Amino acid sequence: SDEDLSNFFDWHVYTLPFAYKLFVEKDQYDEEYFGINGEYTQEINSVHEQAQEFWSNSGVDDEIRVLSAHGSDLADMHEKLIPTLEILFSGSYDDG
Repeated sequence: SDEDLSNFFDWHVYTLPFAYKLFVEKDQYDEEYFGINGEYTQEINSVHEQAQEFWSNSGVDDEIRVLSAHGSDLADMHEKLIPTLEILFSGSYDDG
């Protein structure tokens, strides 16, 4: 609906890179970098390891993922952006 589309753009545009990484480019987490040139990658990975250890010691078995968000994640319209939007909007609209 028009309201769904409006809400998406009002509230959820910032989630597109994460949706792409979670649902389109699955299991590519070893290529994550943080900062324009990766200058924060080591620090973020260290904090991530500490958080993972904390939650593991708390009895939570889930894997915690840290994902970066870069404009380049969706720069390729046909290979990245369109598949991401198709996943997000599948089931929201009729085929007819």
